[in-house]
Amino acid sequence: MSRKARIAVIGAGWWSTTAHLPAIIAHPDAELTALVDADPERLARAASAFGNPNTYTSLEALLLTETVDAAVIATPHATHFALAQQCLDAGLHVLIEKPMTLYASEARALQTSASGWEVIVGYPWNYTEQAKTAREWVASGRLGAIQYVTAIFSSYHLDLLSGATREATVHGPTTAYADPKLSGGGHGHLQITHIAGLLFFITDLQIARVQAQMTGFGLPLDVADAGLVTFDNGALGVMSGTSTAKRSRALLRLDGEKGSLELDPLAGTLSFFGDETETLGPPEEIARTYPYKAPVENLIGVALGRETNQCPAEVGCRAVELLDALYRSAQSDGAAITLEDLQ
Repeated sequence: MSRKARIAVIGAGWWSTTAHLPAIIAHPDAELTALVDADPERLARAASAFGNPNTYTSLEALLLTETVDAAVIATPHATHFALAQQCLDAGLHVLIEKPMTLYASEARALQTSASGWEVIVGYPWNYTEQAKTAREWVASGRLGAIQYVTAIFSSYHLDLLSGATREATVHGPTTAYADPKLSGGGHGHLQITHIAGLLFFITDLQIARVQAQMTGFGLPLDVADAGLVTFDNGALGVMSGTSTAKRSRALLRLDGEKGSLELDPLAGTLSFFGDETETLGPPEEIARTYPYKAPVENLIGVALGRETNQCPAEVGCRAVELLDALYRSAQSDGAAITLEDLQ
């Protein structure tokens, strides 16, 4: 019998109990070895729901006691860096929930520390067939040089940013989303990060300069964001969205010298417009289900040496660079922030 990947999960909250823990339990080649959470009550309830693994209230205690191959970090955004650094120092592969970190310097430090170990960033959209196909189209030169980027993600999460909670089978989201000390920011770190992760998975673009405005409509976190981006190849782009949308909308459009690509990750559609037009769909031909289990399944494959990292640290770093610049610019009333300013 082949051995199973020994996985530790750090954070027993909403997304962990919704996505990561069920995926590990269901995987025939994985073992949920340990679960960590600083809240003993939340920890005990999650452990009871998922096979009663060994439990710890600190990562330090787990690392001193257990032998594991990989760890999932599903904790508030502001804690990602320190926890991931500890795991990498202990010789573990890690899956870090998005955003990878709050600051570009932290993300790059983790990438440097990951020599010999893989850092997977939790962007489920990047595992869809339409995202993989879009990446192939761009890499093949079908669009030519990218000249303009439109990236939008609007949804309704005003309740979370206001400090409300939601019901769930095991644990729902907590008030951490409304606390800047834990979440960093609002709509940008909660939602725009998804479309940014998709952009940097599909293309090899990197920011050069960013100007942004954000508003919280009276809340201490951003609720609506608008950014103008200059990329390293000279392309321009807009990154925008709001957490007040009663109907979710996500769009990534790339306009190039030879054609345009339009991807709607919520509808599951991908189109190319050029000398010819090609559309993948209708949606029933491309799975519309959100592949929330895919990142942890990839982590298990990586830990067993069977798979390559499908959403590597470089994608996470470039997304964090964008987000870090967006927030710094907005805090400076729209002043231009360059990549060099983030070092």
